Formats: sequence, structure tokens, C-alpha cells
Amino acid sequence: MSFGELFNRIAHWGPIVAMIIINSITFSTLQVTSMWLPFFSSWKATLVQGTFLFFVGSTLYNFFCAMFIGPGHVPFGWQPRNPAECRFLQYCSLCKGYKAPRAHHCRKCKRCVMKMDHHCPWINNCCGHYNHAKFTLFLISAVLGCIISAVLLFIGIYRAFRISWYFHYEDRQYIVYLTIYQLAFTVFSFGLALGVILAVGGLFYVQMKQIIKNETSIENWIVIKAMCRPRPENDVFVYPYSLGWWENIRQVFWEPRGNGLTDWPLVNGCHPFTLTIEQIIQKEDKHARKKQYTIVKGYNGSWFPISKGIRTCFSPPCSDEYRIPLSVGDKIYVTRWRKYWLYGEKCDNANSIKSSALDSKGWFPRCCAVEFTSTEEEVTKLAKNLEFIYKDFSMENYMKVEKIGEGTYGVVYKGKHKKTGKVVALKKIRIENEDEGVPSTALREISSLKELKHPNIVGLVDVLMQESRLYLVFEFLSMDLKKYLDSIPNGQFMDKALVKSYLYQLLEGILFCHRRRILHRDLKPQNLLIDQKGAIKIADFGLARAFGVPVRVYTHEVVTLWYRAPEVLLGSQRYSTPVDIWSIGCIFAEMANKTPLFRGDSEIDQLYRIFRTLGTPTDDVWPGVTEMPDYKTTFPNWKNNSLSVLSVRLGKEGHALLADMLVYNPGKRINALDALQHEYFDDFDKSSLPSYPEKE
Repeated sequence: MSFGELFNRIAHWGPIVAMIIINSITFSTLQVTSMWLPFFSSWKATLVQGTFLFFVGSTLYNFFCAMFIGPGHVPFGWQPRNPAECRFLQYCSLCKGYKAPRAHHCRKCKRCVMKMDHHCPWINNCCGHYNHAKFTLFLISAVLGCIISAVLLFIGIYRAFRISWYFHYEDRQYIVYLTIYQLAFTVFSFGLALGVILAVGGLFYVQMKQIIKNETSIENWIVIKAMCRPRPENDVFVYPYSLGWWENIRQVFWEPRGNGLTDWPLVNGCHPFTLTIEQIIQKEDKHARKKQYTIVKGYNGSWFPISKGIRTCFSPPCSDEYRIPLSVGDKIYVTRWRKYWLYGEKCDNANSIKSSALDSKGWFPRCCAVEFTSTEEEVTKLAKNLEFIYKDFSMENYMKVEKIGEGTYGVVYKGKHKKTGKVVALKKIRIENEDEGVPSTALREISSLKELKHPNIVGLVDVLMQESRLYLVFEFLSMDLKKYLDSIPNGQFMDKALVKSYLYQLLEGILFCHRRRILHRDLKPQNLLIDQKGAIKIADFGLARAFGVPVRVYTHEVVTLWYRAPEVLLGSQRYSTPVDIWSIGCIFAEMANKTPLFRGDSEIDQLYRIFRTLGTPTDDVWPGVTEMPDYKTTFPNWKNNSLSVLSVRLGKEGHALLADMLVYNPGKRINALDALQHEYFDDFDKSSLPSYPEKE
């Protein structure tokens, strides 16, 4: 390391602040302790102060080692010896070479770092392959030293406040006399010591978790997404570098193996490029689901943009990732969504991503960007781009016949095309505030239905604009499942063959959605439309969401109460396709019995009705349930499972399928594909399904 690099490493706010904290705590502790516990006054005094000085020395030694040794950089222009292996690696255009397995490019170091964990500002260096042990030892030494310091300073402050007592009644005790400035500095140092114990102790805990699993924070994020990503059957992702907790600890602290490039010890059966292949797939998936936004408010890259609102200012992403400055009119592809922030990559004039510039991607406030606007020109463009059957773009071609209901966000009318006489459903969305644009629920439905052309999903025919109203034109079906169930006379039930047919069609429709990463989130009999041919179609995608990997944070105020999954009722903001399967299970039972399975009056009543039927969930049957936001330890402990009593009309196979749909643990709940292959449908005649015209 040259002198210039050495100076730049030290001349940074992180190391400077860290040294000020270390020196302040050390000086104050030695000064105060020397007043009431002189170094050579007894063997105990020597031991206590010697131990403190040992941890001070250990902290400084490991601090400078972590700062100046490592972390280990991938050579510029590096590529594997076997050129065929390049297809398993990502290319770094800034380093003009390939990223080795476990390597990541650090924006601050401007290099690809071996086994990069994160760039720590306190050492102004990355925590990586060659300095991971020193960095961890620095953390634990600082914590232990500050624990001793906090105890010594507390006793010193106590004696300083009780100086009159010790002076008059304990004349053989050492007196601690502090001026007002010394006292203020001592109290300040005591606060610093407590802060270090909490903050650095938490960081040490995180580091030890990563060491025990041999999994850096970046790799942990990749693994989480790998577990959530839809995978082919029998394709199980195995993290390749975890050799067991003891071997993982030895790998960092005693016997490091591997050259930091391709030579890493692996779990038996794992490919050397397992993680990089998964990362490449996730990158492709991220770009496949990106959405383009237009910047309508400038942003200067501030970490706490008070001008963008209090909530935005005080809820920034918990990440040291870049904040990207933006100007009005900039185009940006968004790949990550938070409630008040978005993460994306800036586009050039040709709408292509500037992949080679690190300062072209980062976080920015959500309020600065819009995906769509409500102007007629933009909605017209939207309709054309989404390949709708579009003609005059006005209501002149349609006439309203009668009001037939209300959807998630608008009124629904029965309508008719004036020229062809075709009957349609017109869903009216009133735009109350033109500045706010088309409601997000309407845009969500339009975006979802663009991708969902399936016989069991209600088709979107047209999009119309009239003054401040937006109309969505759907194919018309005369009845929904709720009305049909209500029309069945008392004492009679829905035909079992029809129940099976409707369930099969529902599963086919929802499987089509899930394969395209769209959650419906509001499945209920009122949103399932039927016709006289025996077809059933899923409608009202006003609450639908495209989901990525890992599953993003969503609002839990979705799905009509009776059909709401327990993870949603318990406040989970991370959920996926199992919420739709739970709703279908409730609808399945309702079709058989003519009454809702769980008919709660409130969220807590809904939970209690589920618990009475299926038993109160525990961590044994649903790991992590007791940690969910709305879980209460005071929940009654129901143990009996009475689902079989409520599903007697379904038969043995039907009850088994219903039980699989109503499994508490979302990870073990049956998916739509497996449900379609369930033995319940073994005797189902697929030829009995309604026929549909061939697509052109």
C-alpha cells in the first residue's frame, strides 16, 4: 500500500471518529480509575486495569489490521483458467474482468472484493476474505473493553458525587474529586462506552451469525431470494459454502482455506459456481420485472430529504447503498419497491440501462417518480401499448344498461356495444384528483390483465376515457358464485361434480396467475363469475400485485375477512401465493356446504374461528408464528382439529385436499400445480370442462 493510499484510508471520518471514541473512553477511564483504584495499590487493581489496557491494545491492534490488511481484491482483468467457466460468472465492466465466486464490486473501494461482507465506514475498508477475523476480533475487544470501562466509570462517578461521605466517614478510601469539566467529560465517556456496547455488540452478533453459517450479508440476501424464487420440481437450492458451524469458525479464525477466487471448500454435491449461477438468474429476473418511472420532482441524493416529507425523511432504506441524484424528466427502471423509497437504474435517452456506471443506480424517494399519468394522451398510449381492442377511445360506442354492483374501487354497469350489440361489463373509475392520476388499484388491474389471457380469467376488452372518468370494459358474465350459492333452495346443495369442476377451473386460473408472478389477493365468491356453459372465471384484480424475489413487503389489509389467510390476519407484511390458495380452500368448503367456512365479525373473531377449527398454531406446526406482529400469547389454546366435520360432503380425497389448502405454515401449504394433480381429481373428466374458441 502506497503512502497516498495509506493517507486516504486514515483521512476519513470513520477512522477519525473511531479513534476519538477509543481515546476518549481510554483516557477518561484511566484518569478516573487512577483516583480510586491506583494501578499498583493492590493486585486486584493491577489485574483490573491491566485487563482493561489489554482490551484497549487488542482493539487498536485489530482495528489497524482490519484497516490496512486485506480485504483481498480480485485482480484487474481476472478470468478463470477454463474459459468455459466464464458463462457462470458476472462480468465487471469497471474492473475489466469477471467477478470470482463470492466476490462483489465495492463502490467505495472501486474494486471487486473477495468474499465481501460490507464496506465498514469505521475502518474505511471492506470486511472481506483476509481481514474478516481481525474485524470480528476488533468488535469483541471493543465491546469487552467498554464493559470494563463502563463499570469503572460508573463507580468513579458515584464516588465523585459521594465525595463528602467518603471524606468524612470513609477516610481510608481513595477520594475521587472531579471538576465540573472533568465530570462532564467522564459522563460523556460513560455514555460513549454504553453506546459502543450496544451498537458494536449488535454488529458483533451479526458477524458471528455470518461466520457460523459462512454466509456474508450479501450472500444471505441471495440465499433468501433463492428460497423464495419459484423453482422447477425437485430443484432444491443448497448453499454451497456452509460446512458446519465448527468448520466455518475454523475457516475464518484458524485455518482459512481457498485462494479467495475459485478454490473454496464446498458442501458435497455442490457445484463451484452454484451461488453465481443463482445470482445470474436473479439478476435476469430482476430486469424482467423492472418498471419504468418518470421523475417529476428533482432529488439531490440526500440521505435524509426533509423536503420530500417527514415520513420519507425518517424511513430511509436500512442500507448503505447509493442515493441517486435525479432531475425532472429523467427515466429510471425500478427493480425494488419500498413504501416511501424506490431503487432503480437510470436510463439513457434510448431507454437502455447505464449498466457500466455505478452512480446511475441507487435509492430515491418514491414521491419523486410516477409510473403513469392520468392525461388522455397517456391513457390512450397505455391502452395501445397493452394491446387492447381499441377503437375510438370514447364512451360513444357503448351504452349503459343497468348498475350491477361495485368493485374494489368503482361502480360496475351492464353495458352494450351500440354497433355490435355485444353485452359487456363497464367498470367506472372516477378520478377525484387529476393531480394524483389514475388510482393505483385501476392501474394495477390494467397491468395485471394485460398479462392474464386465460379461459378462467375475465378478459379486459377495452379502456375508455370520458372527462375525468376511466372505464374498463370487460366481457360480461351474468352471475357470480355468491349469487348462485344463494339461489340454491334450502336443504339442497351444489352438485358435487360441479364443485369439482369449478375448483379445477379456479386452480387452473390461479396457477396461470402465479406462474406470471401475480397474486390476486382478493379471492371470494363475489369475484368469481360463472356462465351457463359451466365456466367460472376470476374477476376484480384491483388488489392484484406482481411479486418478485424475495417476496416484498405488502399491506396486510387485503382479502375479504372470511377468506383471509392466517399469516395476513396475524400482521405479516411478507406473503406470497399461499394467500390465494387459502382463499380457494375457503371457497372450496363454501361450495360444498353453501355457508362460509370461517364467518368472523372482526379480525380477532376470524382468527378465533380458524383456531377453533384447526387448533391454535404453535412454533412446532408453524415456525415463527409466535414472532408475528399480531400474535398474542393470550390466544386460547384450542387443540382439536374439527375440519373433517365441516368437510363431510367432500369425501375422503376432498377433505385431504382441503386440509392441504388450509395448512397454517405458508411454506407447506399446497400450491396450485400440486392441487391440480391431487387424487381428488383422479376421477374428474377433463372433457366435461367448457370448450373455448381457439386463439388466433
